[in-house]
Amino acid sequence: MRTLVVLTTLLAGCAATSPPYGRVPPEAIEHFVDAKVKEFKGRYAEAIVDLNEALMYAPSSPGICRALARDYLRLGKLQSAIHFAERAVELSPKSPDAHRFLSYLYRQAGKEEEALREMEEVVKLLPDDRDAVTALADLYVALGRGEEAAKVLGRFVERHPEDPDVRLRLARVFQTIGKMKEAEKIYRSMLEEDPGRDDVALSLGALLEREDRDEEAEEVYKEALESNPFSFRLRRKLGEFYLSKGRWKEAAEQYEAILARYPDPVVQKVLLTMYERAGLHDRVVRLARSILKQKEDPEVYYYLGRSLVELGKLEEAAGAFRRLVALEDGPDARLNLGYVYIRMEDYSEAQRVLGEGFRKFPDEPNIAFFLGVALVRGEKYEEALKPLKRALELKPDDTDYLFELGVAYERSGRYDDAVRVFRRLLKIDPDHALALNYLGYMFAERGINLEEAREMIKRALEKEPDNGAFLDSMGWVYYQMGDLKEAERYLRKAVERDKENSVIWEHLGDLARRLGRKEEALKSWKRALKLDPSNANVKEKIKQLEEGE
Repeated sequence: MRTLVVLTTLLAGCAATSPPYGRVPPEAIEHFVDAKVKEFKGRYAEAIVDLNEALMYAPSSPGICRALARDYLRLGKLQSAIHFAERAVELSPKSPDAHRFLSYLYRQAGKEEEALREMEEVVKLLPDDRDAVTALADLYVALGRGEEAAKVLGRFVERHPEDPDVRLRLARVFQTIGKMKEAEKIYRSMLEEDPGRDDVALSLGALLEREDRDEEAEEVYKEALESNPFSFRLRRKLGEFYLSKGRWKEAAEQYEAILARYPDPVVQKVLLTMYERAGLHDRVVRLARSILKQKEDPEVYYYLGRSLVELGKLEEAAGAFRRLVALEDGPDARLNLGYVYIRMEDYSEAQRVLGEGFRKFPDEPNIAFFLGVALVRGEKYEEALKPLKRALELKPDDTDYLFELGVAYERSGRYDDAVRVFRRLLKIDPDHALALNYLGYMFAERGINLEEAREMIKRALEKEPDNGAFLDSMGWVYYQMGDLKEAERYLRKAVERDKENSVIWEHLGDLARRLGRKEEALKSWKRALKLDPSNANVKEKIKQLEEGE
């Protein structure tokens, strides 16, 4: 008898207006039971056939209509589901569940207004139903009716002030409609009650950040962490906050705390980034090596190599980048390895690594450029022209590329080409100090265009007044002009700034010889030769002076 009561209740839809149990025909119950068995087995199409049979015997049953709606929904037939859910509401207008289900179906169909209407009915019938109230508020917000969402949530909070989740939702709605003070008031009151509630702290912090109240936002995150030190979300947010402000060390501290509790590879890599940006290269090296003991990872070798370069450990950096090339032979890997070899002054290895890279990746401008640099440093000036020209084909206005090409032309004896390239560079960047000095010095060396050379080097010195090479160039311009007093002034300044520059000492020797100060000339040239023992020109000057005596 109990089973019959349950089934007749289901068929009636549990509504106040349902017909008495005795009026449900047994044939309807039989087909309904068959349908439920088939639903249990996942045979929804067959269940629908039985439910339609049941409906023929009990056409006023909202329960059968809702069962049909659910099975049609399971089969993806949304319009049929809506049809029977609407019939269920017509048959049982006081049933909150009937209205709730129809609201859900309308929303699935994109009929937000109809979904809203049905959910309003649910809330009228069940004003203290938390789920119904929040669902109605969500619909209001979706339709751009935030004020109404705030009202319905506010009424619920007045009756149920103990419900923190609805209060939080109300605060977020206030934020959505621009009522920031009201939202902030709720957030702060909730944090007074529960200081470690991270979702509230995150919402309040986000509000404060949007209002450019960064110090207050930081304080909110930190205070919440004091009460809830194991909140992954809070630590990550505080880390992201510091990251957005360029406060790398503080960001790293938060990610260290996360990593201590959650040893996650993703967090480890984020922490590597933090350490690198904070300039904490020792920590990058330690963490990278720890990760690599567990598993080789090209990205980790990349961070390891870069930090070893920053620490001046070039041999170890080369080892890291060699392993990176072995694991993932891409342009970045070869570029970094080649760069380290250039820094080590191992130009033949740099040329080999970058030369292979140039053949494999002919459209990578930096590979071509640094190959050119390696060739220039290795005094293979003619060979450097091809990769440098290719780099400029890919990036025609890159002033670094133009400068290196100008140097290659000048060193290979193609003076006019060098002048043309440097002038092209200076059209792009008229204040390029290195180019101004280089071209000015070229003119000075030849004793031509000396006024233009002086003006160029003057502009270079305005950019870098303490640059020893620039001061030397200006001194040499005056030397070529015959203004030996000014020449000496600038050359003395130059050697004060750069005592290990053999060219400056050679120029001081030339000046002293011209002034008749033979002992001083000899001393300066010998200092130049000590710094550059391969300088045959200086050797000859010393020989001539000593023999002349």
